[in-house]
Amino acid sequence: MILITRPKERAKRLSEILNKKDIPHHIDSLIEFKHEVKDKFELLNKFILISSVETVHSMKINNIIKNKMLNDVSINVIGDQAASLLNELGIFSINKIFQDFGNFKKFMDDQNIFQKIDYLCSDIISDEAQQLVDQGRLRKVIFYKTIPVENLSDATLELLDKDKIHAVLIYSKFTAITFIKLVHKHNLLKQAKQMTYYCLSERIARELQKNSLIECQVSSRPNQESLINLLKK
Repeated sequence: MILITRPKERAKRLSEILNKKDIPHHIDSLIEFKHEVKDKFELLNKFILISSVETVHSMKINNIIKNKMLNDVSINVIGDQAASLLNELGIFSINKIFQDFGNFKKFMDDQNIFQKIDYLCSDIISDEAQQLVDQGRLRKVIFYKTIPVENLSDATLELLDKDKIHAVLIYSKFTAITFIKLVHKHNLLKQAKQMTYYCLSERIARELQKNSLIECQVSSRPNQESLINLLKK
Protein backbone atom coordinates (compact mmCIF):
# COMPACT_ATOMS: atom_id res chain seq x y z
CA MET A 1 0.00 0.00 0.00
CA ILE A 2 1.16 3.51 -0.87
CA LEU A 3 0.91 6.46 1.51
CA ILE A 4 -0.31 9.69 -0.10
CA THR A 5 0.96 12.77 1.77
CA ARG A 6 -0.56 15.56 -0.37
CA PRO A 7 -2.98 18.22 0.98
CA LYS A 8 -6.53 16.87 1.30
CA GLU A 9 -8.16 18.09 -1.92
CA ARG A 10 -5.18 17.15 -4.09
CA ALA A 11 -4.90 13.81 -2.28
CA LYS A 12 -8.56 13.05 -3.10
CA ARG A 13 -7.98 13.75 -6.79
CA LEU A 14 -4.85 11.59 -6.78
CA SER A 15 -6.79 8.84 -5.01
CA GLU A 16 -9.31 8.78 -7.85
CA ILE A 17 -6.49 8.29 -10.36
CA LEU A 18 -4.90 5.47 -8.34
CA ASN A 19 -8.27 3.76 -7.87
CA LYS A 20 -8.66 3.57 -11.65
CA LYS A 21 -5.24 1.93 -11.86
CA ASP A 22 -6.03 -0.51 -9.01
CA ILE A 23 -3.13 0.80 -6.92
CA PRO A 24 -3.83 0.33 -3.18
CA HIS A 25 -3.22 3.49 -1.18
CA HIS A 26 -3.96 5.40 2.00
CA ILE A 27 -4.24 9.17 2.51
CA ASP A 28 -2.62 11.06 5.37
CA SER A 29 -2.17 14.71 4.38
CA LEU A 30 1.04 15.94 6.03
CA ILE A 31 0.61 19.59 5.00
CA GLU A 32 -2.24 21.98 4.37
CA PHE A 33 -2.46 25.35 2.66
CA LYS A 34 -3.91 28.52 4.15
CA HIS A 35 -4.57 31.39 1.74
CA GLU A 36 -3.50 34.90 2.67
CA VAL A 37 -6.04 37.72 2.41
CA LYS A 38 -4.62 40.51 0.27
CA ASP A 39 -6.40 43.75 1.20
CA LYS A 40 -3.77 45.62 -0.80
CA PHE A 41 -1.75 44.23 -3.65
CA GLU A 42 0.91 45.87 -5.73
CA LEU A 43 3.61 44.72 -8.08
CA LEU A 44 6.90 46.55 -7.75
CA ASN A 45 8.59 44.94 -10.76
CA LYS A 46 7.75 44.33 -14.43
CA PHE A 47 8.70 40.64 -14.28
CA ILE A 48 6.67 38.24 -12.11
CA LEU A 49 7.05 34.53 -11.39
CA ILE A 50 4.02 32.50 -10.22
CA SER A 51 5.22 29.57 -8.16
CA SER A 52 2.37 27.04 -8.20
CA VAL A 53 -1.25 26.06 -8.76
CA GLU A 54 -1.96 27.07 -5.16
CA THR A 55 -0.68 30.58 -5.86
CA VAL A 56 -3.10 30.83 -8.79
CA HIS A 57 -5.98 29.69 -6.55
CA SER A 58 -5.04 32.37 -4.02
CA MET A 59 -4.84 35.00 -6.76
CA LYS A 60 -8.36 34.03 -7.81
CA ILE A 61 -9.69 34.17 -4.23
CA ASN A 62 -8.19 37.65 -3.84
CA ASN A 63 -9.65 38.84 -7.19
CA ILE A 64 -6.15 39.52 -8.50
CA ILE A 65 -6.66 37.53 -11.71
CA LYS A 66 -8.73 40.45 -13.07
CA ASN A 67 -6.33 43.11 -11.79
CA LYS A 68 -5.25 45.40 -14.63
CA MET A 69 -1.71 45.45 -13.22
CA LEU A 70 -1.19 41.99 -14.75
CA ASN A 71 -1.56 43.56 -18.20
CA ASP A 72 1.64 45.54 -17.68
CA VAL A 73 4.01 42.80 -16.52
CA SER A 74 5.81 39.78 -17.96
CA ILE A 75 4.01 36.75 -16.47
CA ASN A 76 6.16 33.66 -15.93
CA VAL A 77 4.96 30.42 -14.36
CA ILE A 78 6.37 27.29 -12.75
CA GLY A 79 4.49 24.19 -13.90
CA ASP A 80 2.16 23.31 -16.74
CA GLN A 81 -0.78 22.89 -14.36
CA ALA A 82 -0.45 26.42 -13.01
CA ALA A 83 -0.22 27.75 -16.56
CA SER A 84 -3.30 25.77 -17.64
CA LEU A 85 -5.28 27.10 -14.68
CA LEU A 86 -4.30 30.66 -15.58
CA ASN A 87 -5.54 30.00 -19.13
CA GLU A 88 -8.85 28.70 -17.75
CA LEU A 89 -9.18 31.92 -15.75
CA GLY A 90 -8.60 34.06 -18.83
CA ILE A 91 -4.88 34.83 -18.64
CA PHE A 92 -3.19 33.80 -21.88
CA SER A 93 -0.28 36.27 -22.04
CA ILE A 94 2.23 33.97 -20.34
CA ASN A 95 5.82 34.73 -21.24
CA LYS A 96 7.46 31.44 -20.22
CA ILE A 97 6.59 28.21 -18.40
CA PHE A 98 9.31 26.47 -16.36
CA GLN A 99 9.37 22.87 -15.08
CA ASP A 100 10.70 23.92 -11.69
CA PHE A 101 12.55 26.73 -9.97
CA GLY A 102 15.90 25.29 -11.04
CA ASN A 103 14.95 25.71 -14.70
CA PHE A 104 13.88 29.28 -14.00
CA LYS A 105 17.17 30.11 -12.29
CA LYS A 106 19.13 28.58 -15.18
CA PHE A 107 17.13 30.75 -17.60
CA MET A 108 17.94 33.85 -15.55
CA ASP A 109 21.63 33.01 -15.49
CA ASP A 110 21.81 32.07 -19.19
CA GLN A 111 20.01 35.25 -20.24
CA ASN A 112 21.95 37.43 -17.78
CA ILE A 113 18.73 38.67 -16.19
CA PHE A 114 19.49 40.72 -13.10
CA GLN A 115 16.34 42.79 -12.83
CA LYS A 116 14.39 42.25 -9.61
CA ILE A 117 11.45 39.85 -9.90
CA ASP A 118 8.21 39.63 -7.92
CA TYR A 119 7.90 36.00 -6.79
CA LEU A 120 4.28 35.09 -5.98
CA CYS A 121 4.58 32.09 -3.68
CA SER A 122 4.13 30.31 -0.35
CA ASP A 123 5.88 31.30 2.88
CA ILE A 124 7.92 28.11 2.33
CA ILE A 125 10.17 28.32 -0.73
CA SER A 126 13.09 26.31 -2.09
CA ASP A 127 16.67 26.91 -1.00
CA GLU A 128 17.48 28.19 -4.50
CA ALA A 129 14.63 30.71 -4.35
CA GLN A 130 15.61 31.86 -0.87
CA GLN A 131 19.17 32.42 -2.07
CA LEU A 132 17.90 34.80 -4.76
CA VAL A 133 15.70 36.56 -2.18
CA ASP A 134 18.76 37.03 0.03
CA GLN A 135 20.69 38.39 -2.96
CA GLY A 136 17.93 40.92 -3.64
CA ARG A 137 17.03 39.41 -7.03
CA LEU A 138 13.61 38.13 -5.92
CA ARG A 139 10.92 39.96 -3.98
CA LYS A 140 8.93 37.36 -2.05
CA VAL A 141 5.17 38.03 -2.23
CA ILE A 142 3.40 35.49 0.01
CA PHE A 143 -0.01 34.31 -1.20
CA TYR A 144 -0.47 31.27 1.03
CA LYS A 145 1.09 29.52 4.01
CA THR A 146 2.15 25.88 4.12
CA ILE A 147 1.27 24.33 7.48
CA PRO A 148 2.57 20.91 8.61
CA VAL A 149 0.53 18.47 10.70
CA GLU A 150 1.74 17.62 14.20
CA ASN A 151 1.12 13.86 14.12
CA LEU A 152 0.50 10.97 11.79
CA SER A 153 -3.11 9.84 11.90
CA ASP A 154 -4.15 6.86 14.04
CA ALA A 155 -5.12 5.00 10.86
CA THR A 156 -1.64 5.53 9.40
CA LEU A 157 0.05 4.42 12.62
CA GLU A 158 -2.05 1.25 12.66
CA LEU A 159 -1.18 0.45 9.03
CA LEU A 160 2.51 1.03 9.70
CA ASP A 161 2.35 -1.17 12.79
CA LYS A 162 0.89 -3.96 10.65
CA ASP A 163 3.50 -3.41 7.89
CA LYS A 164 0.76 -2.57 5.39
CA ILE A 165 2.45 0.54 3.95
CA HIS A 166 5.43 -0.19 1.72
CA ALA A 167 5.84 3.11 -0.15
CA VAL A 168 5.34 6.87 0.23
CA LEU A 169 4.67 9.59 -2.35
CA ILE A 170 6.55 12.83 -1.56
CA TYR A 171 5.89 15.99 -3.59
CA SER A 172 8.08 18.59 -1.86
CA LYS A 173 11.17 18.96 0.29
CA PHE A 174 9.03 20.53 3.03
CA THR A 175 6.77 17.45 3.03
CA ALA A 176 9.87 15.25 3.23
CA ILE A 177 11.15 17.21 6.24
CA THR A 178 7.71 16.97 7.88
CA PHE A 179 7.59 13.21 7.27
CA ILE A 180 11.07 12.73 8.75
CA LYS A 181 10.11 14.67 11.89
CA LEU A 182 6.97 12.56 12.32
CA VAL A 183 8.91 9.33 11.81
CA HIS A 184 11.18 10.27 14.70
CA LYS A 185 8.31 11.59 16.83
CA HIS A 186 6.47 8.26 16.53
CA ASN A 187 9.64 6.11 16.78
CA LEU A 188 9.09 4.65 13.31
CA LEU A 189 12.58 4.88 11.82
CA LYS A 190 12.98 1.09 11.59
CA GLN A 191 9.76 0.77 9.55
CA ALA A 192 10.52 3.88 7.51
CA LYS A 193 13.91 2.53 6.42
CA GLN A 194 12.18 -0.46 4.82
CA MET A 195 9.90 1.61 2.59
CA THR A 196 10.34 3.00 -0.92
CA TYR A 197 9.94 6.75 -1.50
CA TYR A 198 8.63 8.10 -4.79
CA CYS A 199 9.92 11.65 -5.15
CA LEU A 200 9.09 14.52 -7.47
CA SER A 201 12.73 15.68 -7.57
CA GLU A 202 16.31 14.77 -6.73
CA ARG A 203 16.27 17.47 -4.06
CA ILE A 204 13.52 15.61 -2.20
CA ALA A 205 15.35 12.30 -2.55
CA ARG A 206 18.57 13.80 -1.16
CA GLU A 207 16.72 15.10 1.90
CA LEU A 208 15.29 11.66 2.61
CA GLN A 209 18.56 9.82 1.96
CA LYS A 210 20.60 12.03 4.27
CA ASN A 211 18.13 10.97 6.97
CA SER A 212 18.67 7.24 6.34
CA LEU A 213 15.64 6.73 4.10
CA ILE A 214 17.69 5.36 1.26
CA GLU A 215 15.32 3.65 -1.19
CA CYS A 216 14.18 6.60 -3.34
CA GLN A 217 12.76 6.67 -6.87
CA VAL A 218 12.70 10.02 -8.70
CA SER A 219 10.25 10.92 -11.47
CA SER A 220 11.71 11.79 -14.87
CA ARG A 221 9.85 15.13 -14.83
CA PRO A 222 8.65 17.15 -11.83
CA ASN A 223 4.96 16.46 -12.32
CA GLN A 224 2.34 14.04 -11.02
CA GLU A 225 1.95 12.10 -14.26
CA SER A 226 5.65 11.16 -14.29
CA LEU A 227 5.51 10.23 -10.62
CA ILE A 228 2.51 7.94 -11.16
CA ASN A 229 4.31 6.30 -14.08
CA LEU A 230 7.02 5.27 -11.62
CA LEU A 231 4.45 3.25 -9.68
CA LYS A 232 3.74 1.09 -12.72
CA LYS A 233 7.36 -0.07 -13.09
